[in-house]
Amino acid sequence: MKSEESDKDLKNNLLCYIENVIGAGTKELELVWYGGEPLLELQRINDLNKAIISRCSEADVKYSNILVTNGYGLDEETVPMLENQNIKYVQVTFDGTEHVHNKRRTTVTCENTFLKQFEGILLLLDKDLEVVIRINVDKENVQDLSNLLKYISENVENKHIGRNLFVDFGRVFGSENSLSFEKYESAYSSLFLEAVELGLICPSVAITDLKAFCSAETDGMNLVLDHAGNIYKCWNELYHTEATVGHISDAISSNLSKDNAVFQQYFYTLSLENVNKGKCLNCVYIKLCGGFCPYTRKMILTDREENIYENDLCKQLVRTRLETYITSYLRMYANKSAFG
Repeated sequence: MKSEESDKDLKNNLLCYIENVIGAGTKELELVWYGGEPLLELQRINDLNKAIISRCSEADVKYSNILVTNGYGLDEETVPMLENQNIKYVQVTFDGTEHVHNKRRTTVTCENTFLKQFEGILLLLDKDLEVVIRINVDKENVQDLSNLLKYISENVENKHIGRNLFVDFGRVFGSENSLSFEKYESAYSSLFLEAVELGLICPSVAITDLKAFCSAETDGMNLVLDHAGNIYKCWNELYHTEATVGHISDAISSNLSKDNAVFQQYFYTLSLENVNKGKCLNCVYIKLCGGFCPYTRKMILTDREENIYENDLCKQLVRTRLETYITSYLRMYANKSAFG
C-alpha cells in the first residue's frame, strides 16, 4: 500500500525526470496512464498533469497524455475532471456485446458493466474528448464482435463517429483462448473492413522508415514506470519484479545501468540481428511490421507463442494485413466518390 511519502517521492522524481527531458531539448512529451486502473488514482493524475502542463507551457513543449481504462469509473463526477488535462484520447476496453462482456467483467453486485462503460463513453464524447474503443479478440468472443460494432454504430450519434470516436482491435495473447496468429489475422481483416464501412476506423496505407518498434528496443528517455518508480522495458511486464531494469531515481542521476540482464535481453537476444537468424533486416516487409513487437519475440523465444518465423508465416501475416488496409482504403475512396 502506498504511503503519502512514497507518492510524494514518485511525483517529485517524475517531475525531475521530465525537467531533464525538457532540458535535453525535447519538443514533445506524452504520458500514458495505464493499469491497474488509472481512474482509481484520478486525483493524483490530475495533480501531476497540472504540474506537467504548466512546466511544458513555460518551455514551449507540446504535452499530451493518454488514459487506458476499463471505463467502469467514468461517470458524471470523473468525466469533467478529464477536461483541460491535455488528454489526447481515452482508451476503453470491451470484450464483446452485453451478454459476453458482462460475463468477463463482473462486479460483486453483478452490475451491468457493459452499459455502465458505454454510458461513460457517451459522457466523454459529450465533452468532445476523443475515445478509442479497444476490442479484445479471442476464440470465445470473435463471433460476437460484428454485433458489437453494429451496436456502437447504432448507439453513438453520427457526429462523433469518425471524428472523436474510433475502434481498435487487439489479439488476446498468452491464453488458452488466444487465436493463432493466422486465425487472428483472418478475423481482424473481416472486423476491420466492417469497422471501416461503419466509419469507426479511418484506414490508411503507410510505409515508414525502419526504426525501433517501441521504446523497449531503445535506451533513450522513454520509461515504463510502476507506482513505486521501478522501470521496465515493456508495460506487459509491469510488477514482474524480475523484469525491472532500475529505478527512476537512477535515471534522473544517469546511473541507470545498461548492463542489467533485462536490458541486455531486449537489446541483444531479442534484437532483429539475432531473432529469426537476422532475416528480418533483409525482408521486404520490414518497414511494414517493424519486426513485430519485441515482447512477441520474447514470447516466441520462450515457447509461449507459436513461432511465426517458421515457414515464413510472418510474411503471410504482413501480406494479409497490407491487403486488408489497401482493400479498406479503396472501398472508402470508392464510397466517397460515389456519394460526391
